[in-house]
Amino acid sequence: MKRFILPVAAAALVAACSDANDPSSDTSILPDAPSEAEAPLADAALSGPSAATVRHLWAVVGQNGSLTRGSRVTGVTKLGPGQYEVTFNRSVTGCAYVATTQNAYSQALGIFTASGHLSPNGVYVETKNQGGGLTDGPFHLLVACGPLNTKFAVVGYSANLIRATSGTTLTPLGSGRYNVRFPSGIRGCAYLATVGDPGSQLVFSPSGVYTGSGPDANTVYIETKNPGGGLQDGVPFHLALICPTTAS
Repeated sequence: MKRFILPVAAAALVAACSDANDPSSDTSILPDAPSEAEAPLADAALSGPSAATVRHLWAVVGQNGSLTRGSRVTGVTKLGPGQYEVTFNRSVTGCAYVATTQNAYSQALGIFTASGHLSPNGVYVETKNQGGGLTDGPFHLLVACGPLNTKFAVVGYSANLIRATSGTTLTPLGSGRYNVRFPSGIRGCAYLATVGDPGSQLVFSPSGVYTGSGPDANTVYIETKNPGGGLQDGVPFHLALICPTTAS
């Protein structure tokens, strides 16, 4: 039986993010070995005094677009109703963007991500009501680029792997069902996923994405569904894993 853990993973999004003002909080975290495509990102992350100063990229944003707290965030721009761009201090075009709305808000809101519309350092975020209309809402955002204790995968509209941690593979299993297999064990990790365009386009589908344990210790099982709960193809998504320093 597959174990669906999306609510736990959503909570882990915030818990896994260290205080950006506490340089001692990440001293036990070392980056994964980067692929050739990830190397510039890893090099940028490690260009400071030591690996202990490396930070996750994350943000907690208020309904009005104000930055509540975050790490390596240089600003938040509110582009319109339910439209935001969070800008970091480095390029994030090669990363995955996962987000969740805050449950303190009065409406049940969906959230969708894409690459920045204003700069390569940005992540574009939309919050929508259940009817698909853009609606202001507070949210938490995590950007996973591979260094530190994160792994990631971005899957496109045609069930194609756009970018991912080096060595990751994607296996479509049927309508709206996938196995995403990473090169090392991920059983001790939290799985977070968000419907999101692999580039900088808008996502019009109100579909959802759901995670669970895969058939082996290296695999995350994914389902994409329409609002009625039926499995649906053609839904792009971003997947991020937050792992301990040694995954099992």
